[in-house]
Amino acid sequence: MQTGHILVGILSLVCVVFLAAALGDGRSVIIIKSTSSLRGASYPDGYGVGVFTDARGNDWRDTAHPTEVLGCTKHQRRGVAVASFSVIAIVASSAAVVVSLLGASEGGKFGMVNAGLQALMFLSFLMATALGWDVVEGKFYCHTLKADLKLKDHFIYNYGVFFLLAGTIVSLVNIGLLAATGSLSAQAKEEGAGAHEPTAEAEAEAVPEKKEDPSAN
Repeated sequence: MQTGHILVGILSLVCVVFLAAALGDGRSVIIIKSTSSLRGASYPDGYGVGVFTDARGNDWRDTAHPTEVLGCTKHQRRGVAVASFSVIAIVASSAAVVVSLLGASEGGKFGMVNAGLQALMFLSFLMATALGWDVVEGKFYCHTLKADLKLKDHFIYNYGVFFLLAGTIVSLVNIGLLAATGSLSAQAKEEGAGAHEPTAEAEAEAVPEKKEDPSAN
């Protein structure tokens, strides 16, 4: 049971480290192609966009961010959603590390709590991955360009989306580990045993009251 928590804690920590790297890198999601028509003074070679910001530190709602400059509101909304789900994912992953340590030190407790955090990780990583893919692969109208724009035509994938996908897979693996090592059933059994354990009041009621024998007086 402790083994399951330890393994889940290690994998959750890996998710935290990898996602933190992607969140802090302004080029983690896409990098501009050398053949892109957008390339120039505004977007030179090596320019890219990350989960939170672009290579210049502009967030998705900043007036200097390319989605704002080009008037690509649908790209922008999806980018903001990716960032939001990524924050949820890293918070859930960090909490899972703490709960895993507690579970390992407390004889396998907190299995259900850990599984709940892993489920939250899975959903948030999955949504961030799907929306990140949609931002790059989708073709949406940009008001400034007055034309549809598909980012994949001008940018190449970097590691960010793949890190998000890896987090989705790892969270599923973690749920399987908790189930396979008995961490979930252990907590359920413990809660069931606690529910059937007689309280002090119940024990007192169960003891028959002694009646005095009148003949003894």
